[in-house]
Amino acid sequence: MRVFGVLGLALALASEAEGFAQSERTPPPLPTEAEFAPAPAFVESEELIDPRRAQFEPFGGTRYLLVDDQHDTRTDTPVHYRRRAIYVENVTGVTEAASFETMFNPTFQTIHFHHIRVIRDGEIEDRTDRTSIEFARMETERDRQILNGEATVLIRLDDVRVGDIVDYAYTITGNNPTFAGHDFKQFNLNYGIPIEALKVRTIWNRDDVGFWDVWTGQSDEIEEVVTQYEHELRLDTQGRDSVDYERGAPIWVNQYPTLRVSSFRDWNEVASWGRPLFELDVPEEVVDLADRFRREHDRPEDQLVAALRFVQDEIRYLALTYGQGGYEPATPSETLEYRYGDCKAKTVLFVQLARELGFEAHAAFVSLSFGRGIDGFSPSPGAFDHVIVRLTHDGRSIWVDPTQSQQGGRLDTLIQADYGWALPLDGRTETLVDMSLSSPQGTEPTTVVHEVIDISAGLGEPVTMMVETVFTGMDADSMRYQVASVGRSGLQRSYLDFYNRTFGEAEHVERITIEDDRDANRLVISENV
Repeated sequence: MRVFGVLGLALALASEAEGFAQSERTPPPLPTEAEFAPAPAFVESEELIDPRRAQFEPFGGTRYLLVDDQHDTRTDTPVHYRRRAIYVENVTGVTEAASFETMFNPTFQTIHFHHIRVIRDGEIEDRTDRTSIEFARMETERDRQILNGEATVLIRLDDVRVGDIVDYAYTITGNNPTFAGHDFKQFNLNYGIPIEALKVRTIWNRDDVGFWDVWTGQSDEIEEVVTQYEHELRLDTQGRDSVDYERGAPIWVNQYPTLRVSSFRDWNEVASWGRPLFELDVPEEVVDLADRFRREHDRPEDQLVAALRFVQDEIRYLALTYGQGGYEPATPSETLEYRYGDCKAKTVLFVQLARELGFEAHAAFVSLSFGRGIDGFSPSPGAFDHVIVRLTHDGRSIWVDPTQSQQGGRLDTLIQADYGWALPLDGRTETLVDMSLSSPQGTEPTTVVHEVIDISAGLGEPVTMMVETVFTGMDADSMRYQVASVGRSGLQRSYLDFYNRTFGEAEHVERITIEDDRDANRLVISENV
């Protein structure tokens, strides 16, 4: 999520997504210094109110006097102007007001600051030369093997005091060229804190607005101005009270009135945009690999499962979301050469293998975070952060996730991926598809524990215990992954730690044994303690 003090409450979908990356393997260079420039010509300037005339109670140590978002997408390089003015109420607010950060993608975006100033006792102090502006790569998702190359801009002001107004403005210019002229934006109309003056304005070419609404709010709050050449949506400067949101609500439930606008008219347009990204030429390496699976397995279904396990287990997951912001997949040749790939790379590789083996297969957009609620989202690629595969076999859909390693079962018993809603890129599906379905019969996740405790040695003598744990279905998939991650010795240590915490002193008489029938998706762990 992009953060502007405590105002970072808006949903940020597209650029923070898990990853549709292209094949660049080194991040773009960071800027060496901040650039200052006048505000764009389309920007309407706003006067700040006097904090003594504020209408709302302050939130903690600060009061937001102005939140100003103005967006212009009439050219090939959309521009987003942001201005914030924060009044420091007390000493606890100094830290928040004296530092802030934002993010942009240096591959296709630039950032220009327009002013950084402090207003003290009515006097405006230009802080351009006294402000520290640094560019860094935080890579906050590297523990998930996701590297996006985005730049974090860290801004720190000195000499900020109680009673000051910190006023700053900057513009981020540029858009992901993979969108091919499309754009989509969201603007919060309320936040979890009161805003003394909020302004939202977005300008488009007349025919470029395919969809707009106010999510969890009233559309009549927005002024719509349509001229011969332009389409503008705006909320003129006004005070906006805080939203007392419900704690614990699902993440996909938006509780803040949000202006949404997209050049995509519907999900069919999103699918039409996304499908060519995954229809790549089939290289000879894929054909040879499919031939190998045919030689090793007689039944086409077994050949397909072998291909799936190859992509899941032998192509490690690594998302390098550099380049054009993470929507173009690496080619199967690159994936096979480097032996790693993200969800897109794995999906393209498995789709090509499945087709070579005679199966119908297509990529499908899903969302790991918001999947069960994206039917209420506006149509745009920003609704998705993951891509999987839909197979069609014997008249039924089979959803498989090529990033899920150590999966067991045969084609008719695979535990299917279920992320709520999906957008298949098959050229026929025009809207979202409900993925909810019952697992194939006999694949319900179960964990059954059999314990035999032997106390026949008598009072005060050691007690022995034989434990057999049988995992099936999704439980077997999870345990198989755990065994692969920590090994048999690591698993044995963790089990022994549990027994020591529960019973006191304990030890394994023999090493644990693991029996794994992967086709049946049944895993058995036996212990002698």
